[in-house]
Amino acid sequence: MILLPEQDAFTHFRRALRHSDQVILDDLLTAVQRYQSAAACTPQALPVENLLLALLIEEHKEVIRLRNQVSALHSLQVSPPALQNE
Repeated sequence: MILLPEQDAFTHFRRALRHSDQVILDDLLTAVQRYQSAAACTPQALPVENLLLALLIEEHKEVIRLRNQVSALHSLQVSPPALQNE
């Protein structure tokens, strides 16, 4: 698991969260595990810096995905017909 000691440091923080927020935190920490090899390549960085950067990358990927989805939905939107005078 990526940055296991740092993730373990969040145990008390996690317990203080509402259950719904615990699920979100768990999801984020699972997502950052994909960056374990990148974190290993940055020995000068603090482990918590790697964790935070991985979290930012994951969140930004989601923002980009949502922007693309909104853009696609917007392009499908049909303009309303012009009102005709009676």
